[in-house]
This record gives sequence, structure tokens and C-alpha cells, in this order.
Amino acid sequence: MDSSNLISVIVPVYKVAQYLDRCVVSIIRQTYTRMEIILVDDGSPDECPVMCDNWASKDCRIHVVHKPNGGLSSARNAGIRHSHGAYIAFVDADDWIEPDYLETLYQLVTQHHADLALCSIYDYRHPEHMVKPLPNRTCSGHDFFVEALQQDDWHYIVAWNKLYARKLCPTNMFPEGKIHEDEFVFHLTALHADTVVTSSRPLYHYMVNESGIMHADYSIRNLDRLEATFNRLDYIVQHHDRDCYSHIVRQIRREFIVDSTNLPWHNAEVRHRLRDFAKRYNVYGNTIIPYLSGESARFTAAIGKRPMLTIYWLGLHRKTRMLIRRTAKKLLRR
Repeated sequence: MDSSNLISVIVPVYKVAQYLDRCVVSIIRQTYTRMEIILVDDGSPDECPVMCDNWASKDCRIHVVHKPNGGLSSARNAGIRHSHGAYIAFVDADDWIEPDYLETLYQLVTQHHADLALCSIYDYRHPEHMVKPLPNRTCSGHDFFVEALQQDDWHYIVAWNKLYARKLCPTNMFPEGKIHEDEFVFHLTALHADTVVTSSRPLYHYMVNESGIMHADYSIRNLDRLEATFNRLDYIVQHHDRDCYSHIVRQIRREFIVDSTNLPWHNAEVRHRLRDFAKRYNVYGNTIIPYLSGESARFTAAIGKRPMLTIYWLGLHRKTRMLIRRTAKKLLRR
């Protein structure tokens, strides 16, 4: 089989029975038809396994992988292992895509000899399904990575809304057992792409599944995002990518603020992990501080001298501001 123009569309499936048909219909109705659709049943306890098999019986392009539950990363990795295409796209089962989604992204990667193409999205978390368009741009993977850090925009980072050349998707692409899995792979994907194309056209519909893990209560698992950001820091320091230092430090500082605000300090495991992150940061402190200024430089110096006190103070300061804001709102209502 000639797979040079074949697109593998990988759809992890877990407890999404109310959304699955809408998602699959949007894929099989694509104007680009040279594709295989891999539905990965990640041990779903509802009717999803049967629904997947029924879809496979209706369309020969659909293949089903049944596996024990292992989480989103495990399901995506299983889909990659069973795929044959020269290009790979990930679609979450509670989302759906425009009819020309694949055709548009395929044209972008082939016309520009790119390894990665991505489009803007409809975001259903906001009224009127807000769209924040990406620029129409063709650039190197490195410039794309720097732009993503500068914009600090999650549209750049998520695994869906993209078409990948196969070389960017190893079979163990996503870290299993982690949340915020997209954060772990973004820098590797971007910096290994020779050329990246972005489109302002919104072609992907992002729907919020309130039962998903990302909408669960804040817990120590949310520190996975901070870990992913530190992996990114490791990579850029090792590659002497000084243009990115200040942007990474800004993200790390923000994550410390969010985590120290929301996580319980009386929990020994929380304190232990935060202390380890502070030590990990201080390994690079002297290397990166000459390239920092303002708030980032002050943060780096402070965490070098009093790491845990600095992290605690960042969270306390945010909590105080939040309390003042809530109190002011109550007073204004009277």
C-alpha cells in the first residue's frame, strides 16, 4: 500500500458515548478521503466499544483498537503504533472538525514542504464559540517554538488542531501516566520540525467535556504541567537557546504561583515535589540570569536564596489579591 499521501486520524475513546457519533461523522465526511481512522477504545466502560465496532462495520477506513484503560497518552501511543500514514492527526472524541480540515492542512504541508501544519479553533468554553486566530505564517520549527512561547497561547501546544509528518510522532510520543501530556511533547515536536505552517482559518471545534480529567479538582497531579515546563527548560539550556530563557522563566514563575495557591502546603508530598522543582531550577540559575531582566531576574535571584519561602510567598500574595478582589466585589454589590 502506498502510504505517501495517507493520513492516519487517531481518536482516543473513553466515556464519550454522547459525543462519539458527531466526531466520527465529521471525520468520515472529510473532503480529503485518503485516510485511515483509528478509534482507540481505551477500556471504556460504557457503550463506546460497541459504537466503535459498529462504525468499523460501516466504513472500511475505520479500524478499532481495543485496549485496557491506560489514559489519553496511552491511547494516542497505541493509535500511532497501529497507524500506517505518512501524516498523523489527533482528534479528541468529544470534538469535531470542519469538512475541509484534513484537505486544508494537507495542502499546507505539501505546498510548503512542511513537517507540521496547524489551524485556528472554535473554543466552546466561551460565548459565541470564540475564535482567536493564529497568524497565516510559514516559518522554521525554531521560530514557531519561540513565537509560541512569546504568545503564551495554548492553541500552539495542544496535540489536536495539527497535522504531523510521521517523523514527528514516535510510538512513545506521549508520556503515559501524566496529565498535561501535550505540554511534554510540544518543544520536541516544534524543534524537530524543519518547517511549520499556521493558518488563521478555524477548522477544529474544541468542546469541553466536563467529566474529563482536566476538569477534575486541582490535585498534586497538576504539578505535571510544571514538570513538563522544566523539561522544556532542560532542552533549551542544553541547546543554548538563549532567546527562549525569559519566556520559559515567566511560565515557570506562573506555574509556581498557581500550584502554590491551589495545593495544600501541609501535604508532605506537595512540599517535597515543589522543593525538588526549586532545586532543579537553581541548577540553571547562574546560567540563565544574565539573560533575564525585571521580574524574571528578581524571581531567579530570590529562588536561589530562599527557594521554598519564595514559592510560598508567591502563592500567598496571589491568595491575598484574590481575597481583596472578592471582598471588593461584595462591597460594591451592597
